[in-house]
Amino acid sequence: MKYNILGFILPFFEKLNTVQKLINELEASETLLHTAAKMTFFAEIKLLDKARVEYKKISNENYNRHQLARLKEYAEKHGLI
Repeated sequence: MKYNILGFILPFFEKLNTVQKLINELEASETLLHTAAKMTFFAEIKLLDKARVEYKKISNENYNRHQLARLKEYAEKHGLI
């Protein structure tokens, strides 16, 4: 595990040393981050248009009813819907 952390994980995050680089990485098609996490990140840094796009994708993904209710509540709180 230490090998993976030192050899792969930490170097990966070193290249994401600005908000713009992180945004670019999140928008890359090969990013393995959940749509809800992307929505939350974009909403928190006030990129509401990007957050709305991610929120719209959520209905096509495999979230349970409880998760959808919480995501909808978050979206309403941040003015995404």
